Amino acid sequence: IAEAAKRQGARIIEDAAQALGSTLDGRHAGTMGDVGCFSLYPAKVMTSGGEGGFAATDRPRLRDRMRMARNHGMLRGHDARIFGLNLRMPEMAAAIGRAQLAKLPRFLKARRRNAEALSGLLAGADVRLPSPRPGEDVNWYLYTVTAANGRIRDALVQRLNAAGIGAAAYYPVPVHGMPYYDTASRRPARTLTATLRAARRVLSLPVHPGVAVDDLRRMARIVRSVAGKGGRR
Repeated sequence: IAEAAKRQGARIIEDAAQALGSTLDGRHAGTMGDVGCFSLYPAKVMTSGGEGGFAATDRPRLRDRMRMARNHGMLRGHDARIFGLNLRMPEMAAAIGRAQLAKLPRFLKARRRNAEALSGLLAGADVRLPSPRPGEDVNWYLYTVTAANGRIRDALVQRLNAAGIGAAAYYPVPVHGMPYYDTASRRPARTLTATLRAARRVLSLPVHPGVAVDDLRRMARIVRSVAGKGGRR
């Protein structure tokens, strides 16, 4: 993508909404293009107390344009230079976000610890476990496993939720299957077999810092009882 963008003189905007703290070969997600965008929604690895986010760039001109775009097109005073909107984050939310940012290493460490413990507890169960690729250091925003089929996935979500565990199939309907995108394209929906298979079979288990060891053990027992043994990884 970077090579193609350079040839065309295009900018790269990274959607790193869920990737805060993740790195590839030592480089942080959101720093490989021209701008990286991060989400601070409460379910992410850190929050600003509600909706919100931030963008990162090392290009001063882009920084200034983003500052203007969020403030009616104005950089300082009342001198609108570009089209802009009122997209400023409230001061209180920004203060919460700054305090949370200082705690981010601790949050990431707790998520990694829980993810590694859960992988050990689920070893031998008939679910495919997440595994970072070489050079990746993931933030474990989600711990997503793959069941043998959709029936088992749905049963796992139901049993885990009934036990008070916030497991979820976050994206049961893939984008190309949503009515708006299907009709907007004016073409029949494509058969994306890998996408559909994932949408029917994956679910995510909680590994956030508030999850205790006993919670992980309880999750593992339920997954084993529903999915059975098989040891797919």
